[in-house]
Amino acid sequence: MTPVNQEISTIKQSCILQFCRKRDLEEGEVREVIQTKEVITIDDEDEGVEDKITAGEELKVDGDILCPICEIPLNSLSLERRYEHVCCHMDNVQEEKPTVLPKTKKRKARKKKAGKALKPSKRRRPAKPIPAHNILQFGDDRVVVDAFCYAEDPSIDVYLLSHFHSDHYGGLTKGWHKGKVIIATKTTVRLAVHKFHCPEELFLPLEYNETKQIPGTELKVTCLDGNHCPGSGIFILESIKTGEKFLHCGDFRISRLMIEYLLKWGSFNRIYLDTTYLNPQYSFGRQETVINATCKVLRKRSQCKQTTQKRVIDFFCKSEDLSIDPAEFLIVVGTYSIGKERLAIAIAETLGSKIYCTRSKADILHLLEWDELERLLETDPSKAKYCQVHLVPLLGTNKNSLLDYYRPYSNHYRAVVGICATGWTGVQRSEERGFAQPDEYLSKFVDAVDENDIYNVLLGQMEFRNKKEKEKDLFLTKLLRVPYSEHSSFRELFYFINLVPCDMLVPTVNLDRMDEHAKWIRMFKDYKGQLDLAKL
Repeated sequence: MTPVNQEISTIKQSCILQFCRKRDLEEGEVREVIQTKEVITIDDEDEGVEDKITAGEELKVDGDILCPICEIPLNSLSLERRYEHVCCHMDNVQEEKPTVLPKTKKRKARKKKAGKALKPSKRRRPAKPIPAHNILQFGDDRVVVDAFCYAEDPSIDVYLLSHFHSDHYGGLTKGWHKGKVIIATKTTVRLAVHKFHCPEELFLPLEYNETKQIPGTELKVTCLDGNHCPGSGIFILESIKTGEKFLHCGDFRISRLMIEYLLKWGSFNRIYLDTTYLNPQYSFGRQETVINATCKVLRKRSQCKQTTQKRVIDFFCKSEDLSIDPAEFLIVVGTYSIGKERLAIAIAETLGSKIYCTRSKADILHLLEWDELERLLETDPSKAKYCQVHLVPLLGTNKNSLLDYYRPYSNHYRAVVGICATGWTGVQRSEERGFAQPDEYLSKFVDAVDENDIYNVLLGQMEFRNKKEKEKDLFLTKLLRVPYSEHSSFRELFYFINLVPCDMLVPTVNLDRMDEHAKWIRMFKDYKGQLDLAKL
């Protein structure tokens, strides 16, 4: 045995002794408990005794027997199981609290033989019924929207998937059978078939601005671009029988062109509205404005280099890298499975770079059939260091994750900048409470957030965070919180609700704040000022 193995063995033995050496077992069960620095041993000849202990007969001890490392109670485990439990700690350093090993089949068989009842297996909870706001009712025809995880309703055959984000397709699987047809855009159908291997015959695929009859119903459906993630749609459903006309917005980002198109349809009987940001503090700038400001900040900081002084890491470069002049920033854009691509494309084009992502991520992006994105994608790991823009999961944009991601590229870039793009951050206007004149208050939201305001906020985030960074004229990581969202802002919802005529508005997000939603919807509809769609 090598010295290292011997040392590990000694550690294991000492740990085991801390919780295995308790009172002697009942007379006749164990011949000897050795009170030395050796592992507890049992006579090999007495196979019956070994069987009893291995089978997990409880030891009679005073108090709880706790694992000395993770402090999990081990009273119910046999000596062998306790030894294996501690070995888990020794062999898997990264696992802080290993789960107690399951009971052996031998022990279960003995308990059953002794007449002890086994714990009943947990029954699966029954699925909840489909929420009312997810069901569109047209006389006898009903359509369920983005609700695949709820209980089956035999009276409903038609489902609709507004876009391919997990909070909307949750419950959809290869064997899903709760309906006969799923309405979706062609891009969303490709994504669903790729992920779940659903039969394509299950779907009714739609192009944008295309109208189709829904099989087995007296309904027609028209799909418009939802301006959310790739393949997202807003859907107009019309009943030939009742004459009703509903608009379901799924998740969407309002635009001038969208409202202009909807106005051609006249008044809607009901609009199901994405109310994610129906709160005045989330009146962030236009999408294109935020993209422009972000690109300007990154271009400016890339041109204004940090210190030319060598970093410590530069002295450990490989010989072939000594002549490399590191670029200023590696840009890491946090994304969902799909979404945020527009921002990444704009940054890459501004910096004259390709976009690197993993092959599994690229397999999904190829399904979007987005030519502009296809030209920029790079999936070869050996070429990743030459791509200044990388795509990572959104959770990978915290400081520690950025540092870990940066290390392999530290010879080629002086620092890493993470892009966290969300409407929850950035230039916001706080809500004023108790205002006397609603119209006067809402008039503050008529004009869009100025691009210079967004630019100055983002530029401030790129400044040195502390005295240490300022003295060194250098930072390794920055997290740029960009107010880029693919949901409609408060200001855009103001325009939409005021300009698009309808009999009833049904909020579909943040349903615990229905009173607040009703207040803003009423104020938007009653606004006496003039809204110019060209300003949107």
